[in-house]
Amino acid sequence: MHKKERHLYRLFSFGIEDLSERPYIYIAKEDEDYADDLIETNAVTDPIVMVSPGAKSHLKRWTVEGFAEVCDGLIGECAASIVFVGAGHDDKEIVLSVAGKMKNRYHDFVDKTNIRQLASLLKRSSLLITNDSAPMHIGCAVGTKVLAIFGSTDPMKYGPTGEFDAVINKKLFCSPCEVAACRYGHECMKLVSADEVLDQAKMMIEGYE
Repeated sequence: MHKKERHLYRLFSFGIEDLSERPYIYIAKEDEDYADDLIETNAVTDPIVMVSPGAKSHLKRWTVEGFAEVCDGLIGECAASIVFVGAGHDDKEIVLSVAGKMKNRYHDFVDKTNIRQLASLLKRSSLLITNDSAPMHIGCAVGTKVLAIFGSTDPMKYGPTGEFDAVINKKLFCSPCEVAACRYGHECMKLVSADEVLDQAKMMIEGYE
């Protein structure tokens, strides 16, 4: 059972039976205006691909090299605008590491938004590429197409739930493990190739035809 369904089910104890599973985030007009201004000021053009390479646990993070290669590929092959999102020192450091391996121009919006402003940005995006992280859930809530990379956690319980969302993960004997430390060299993430993520991302941006 997905964690979303489990949490909703708890409301039955309060006598609330008519539950809508569709998430919702209220976005005030000033937050919408802020997102519009951020996009216009930084000359961000369609298609916009938001990228969230961070995650609270290092076990949930795909490789820096993989993110860099996919971002460069989407710029070169889809003329995409790459926008990095996140919050806090750890996300800033990860984005700088990814950007340091890229060949093309990108936009760094880490620590430039609150949750509602991030939601507004995601609404305007063609795609979000992310690890199992908070931006993934925000993207789902506003209907953005989400491409999520999973390793140690179970996408059946924590993954994106949109009709056109996609998950890339490796079916290893040890994954998902949902433990705090890896005994096998983080292979569940290392075995995810940039080519398969790029191919899936291009399909989600350009269409399924």
